[in-house]
Amino acid sequence: MNDNFFSQMRDSLGWLMLDPVVPEHTTTVIGLCLVLGILSFRKMAESLGASNWTLPMAALSYVLGGAAMIAGLAAADIFLLPHVPKEVPSPAYAGSVLAVMLLAAAAPIGKFLMKCGYAATASAWVTALMVSAAIVFFADLGFTHYGPQMARVVDLKGNVIYRPAKGEPQEEIKRRIGLPIGAEITTKADSSVTLDLGASGFLAVRPLSVLRIRAMGEVATIEVDIGRIIGSVKQTSKTKFKINTPAANTSIVGTDFQVISDSYRQTFVTVATGKVTVTGTKSGGQVEVGPGQTVNCPNGGSTTPPRKADAADLKVINNFKTAVGDATNQRNKQIESAL
Repeated sequence: MNDNFFSQMRDSLGWLMLDPVVPEHTTTVIGLCLVLGILSFRKMAESLGASNWTLPMAALSYVLGGAAMIAGLAAADIFLLPHVPKEVPSPAYAGSVLAVMLLAAAAPIGKFLMKCGYAATASAWVTALMVSAAIVFFADLGFTHYGPQMARVVDLKGNVIYRPAKGEPQEEIKRRIGLPIGAEITTKADSSVTLDLGASGFLAVRPLSVLRIRAMGEVATIEVDIGRIIGSVKQTSKTKFKINTPAANTSIVGTDFQVISDSYRQTFVTVATGKVTVTGTKSGGQVEVGPGQTVNCPNGGSTTPPRKADAADLKVINNFKTAVGDATNQRNKQIESAL
């Protein structure tokens, strides 16, 4: 093991406790840990009888069990996840992590305890670890896939504030959190945030931007008052993504793009891959924008014909697409640093 592995263990602990970061998830995981601690103590007490070592052995079992779960996550991130195809569903990945964890941690430690003559202890410890791992992992999966629909903060730089809902006070985003439908996000100078929109893809909110999350799920809608966003939208038959600005509405399906709403409320749309449809808010005129093209729409006016996009803009969009792909295959990998 090296520093990188222990660093990954630390990151994995953060992922286990804070992803997705809604209060209900954190509370449930902590509650499960407390319950499993009691169950572990009971199981160890049964295996050791009235021995004075019951409490220390139970505590040691629980500490080792937690460490094994985190080490299993780290090992899966480093050695397993980079080789797993992107289309493999999360439950299959979770099952692989459990297998790595149990083979790499539970089996060797259980075998060592048995060699030392503690067969009952080994059985109790391995049982407690397997149950703990299964419950915590699938509780996490349950919140990830069946919890409330939220835009999840996956990368953060500088001073970013948000308002959970209209009329509520603003708060600074200090860590990865889940942003509910209706949340308003404001980025200050030299600050930015990347959002995971679930089935819809990823969205980078650049400095000096203000936007609101209007809908999530199969049809995600983001309302941009001012600023610049860069998106990488997954191409699926069910997913639709809409960006609404004061000047235009942009419909996106399986596209890597950029949308800018400037201080004059004029909208600029650039496409690197795929196609988008840009509709003037007041004029109603539609324009289809293809790969390598850009258009602009004045506030209250009609969208211009597509023209060749700026090479620098296309490079930034493609960098974001690459960073998103890397982050999908490796948790905790930075996205913002690629822009």
